[in-house]
Amino acid sequence: MIPGFHALDLIIFLFIALNLPMLLHCLLNRALSWKQKVLWLLVIGLCHILGALLYFCVVLVGGLGKKKPSLYSTPANEIFSMARQDPPSEEFPLTIYEQPQASYPEDKR
Repeated sequence: MIPGFHALDLIIFLFIALNLPMLLHCLLNRALSWKQKVLWLLVIGLCHILGALLYFCVVLVGGLGKKKPSLYSTPANEIFSMARQDPPSEEFPLTIYEQPQASYPEDKR
């Protein structure tokens, strides 16, 4: 071993180098629901280095933590097809309201 470097130092280094980034990523990952975040925080916190490696393999490499495509990341033709809607059904008929009629005073010149 290197003088002044102990096994405990290696364990602390691995804990900081693996667990802390995985915990932060888990907390800040918007693609995970809060239930998934709680589960992953427990796995990483209780299994330490193995939990962090498991999170890395499943979420980061496996793609579980990828965001679902948003309106801004979809092609234009998909956006236009989402915007097209069927005409109102008979259950909810379209109500056409009468335009308000305003009366103006007569001009008295």
